[in-house]
Amino acid sequence: MKNTGIRRFVYARLLIASPPLVLGPISSYLHAMNWFTSVVLFILIWWVALFAVLPLGVRPVADADPVTGWRGVPDRVRLVRVVVITSLISLVIWGIAMGVILSPYLSFRSGFLALPRD
Repeated sequence: MKNTGIRRFVYARLLIASPPLVLGPISSYLHAMNWFTSVVLFILIWWVALFAVLPLGVRPVADADPVTGWRGVPDRVRLVRVVVITSLISLVIWGIAMGVILSPYLSFRSGFLALPRD
């Protein structure tokens, strides 16, 4: 059975609501993150993505202040567009992060990243 890691990951995704005693060896993948930790991860990713998306498409005011030369607030602020784009980007990044966290390939319990048992 070469694909035991893939098979465990698929079973963990399909049986996510089952109790850990039924799942046996794949139950450790289900408890990698709880819902609160995954929401916190999404908020952190959303906040970082917001600052990456915020300057996109911003146009300064055409006429600067004659005294200070300051242009101030952008000409048209499109916050709804920024929030939608930020949410879409952060959903994709969060999905990739959750896939990596829940996958059996990058685990500190087993595999090449595990500490020696000596």
